[in-house]
Formats: sequence, structure tokens, C-alpha cells
Amino acid sequence: MTFQLPAQTSPQFFLEVASPLLDADLHPKRSAKFVVHDLDAQHLGDNFFASFQFASIRRYVSSQQALKEAFENALRELEPDEPGLVSDMWKRVSVREVLVGKLKVPTARELAVMREEFYPGETLEQVAARYATPSTESEFEVDLQVEWDDEHVRLAHFRDGALISFTVV
Repeated sequence: MTFQLPAQTSPQFFLEVASPLLDADLHPKRSAKFVVHDLDAQHLGDNFFASFQFASIRRYVSSQQALKEAFENALRELEPDEPGLVSDMWKRVSVREVLVGKLKVPTARELAVMREEFYPGETLEQVAARYATPSTESEFEVDLQVEWDDEHVRLAHFRDGALISFTVV
């Protein structure tokens, strides 16, 4: 896996990663675009690229087959009536970019507020299960582009290699 960090002046940058480990269906050119955000702007030029962010990129690159299967299952479930989705999915679907940020673990107070505002019928433990913990090793979102719909974004959210959610927004 090779990549080059560009000179940066903002807390986000785009990174092109080339690797023979990238699946040819997901990445026909064997390169992937990453949007790395939540950089430490006070330390730009130093060690601002967090190990968690690097681990997330490494997990994405090394888990191509599992990710591909998760995408296939999620798309078939979400869009079962789309013609040709089963037979020629990867001619019609591609990875636009992968979003990677810092590890964010909500505090007990933040969880309580989220439960109150967004998940009133759930216990605090159920709400906490939706978010990263101190032991989370990787987390990223994959923006999939589909040829039949250019008005919506399809985001697949992965944590520690498992698909957490697949949404169309």
C-alpha cells in the first residue's frame, strides 16, 4: 500500500491510496480516494495523521472481500427491484470515496442527551451500542455511487470491519 500526504492547511485532506489489495470490481484502477477529516489543525506538518485513521484505512484496504459482500447484501436488501443488480452489480456500482475520521467516543452525558433527543424508547446501553468505544480499532464510511440514482448518497458505515449501517440520504 502506497500513499503520499499532500501539504495541508485545513483539518481535512484527500488521499489517493494505490494497492494491489484493492478489489478490481470496487476499484478498477486499484486506487481508492479517502477523505481524511478531523485532523489536528494545531499540529499540521507534525504528526497530525492519527494512528486510528491509518488503522481505518488499513482495515478498508485489507478487508476488500468482506466489504464487497456486505455492499452486495445491503444493496440487494435495500433495492430489491433494481433490474440487473444481482447479475452485473459491479458494472453499475462503484466506490466514490471512503471517509475516515478520528475515534470519537461519546461521554456518558452525550449519550444521555442523544438518548433523550433521538432514541427516547431505548436504554442507555442500546444507545451506547450505536457508537464507538475506547476499544474500537477502525471506523469508516464508504460512499457508493450507483448508475440508476445520482440524486442520493449511499453510505455504508463500518466499525471494526462490521457493517453498522447502510443508508440512502
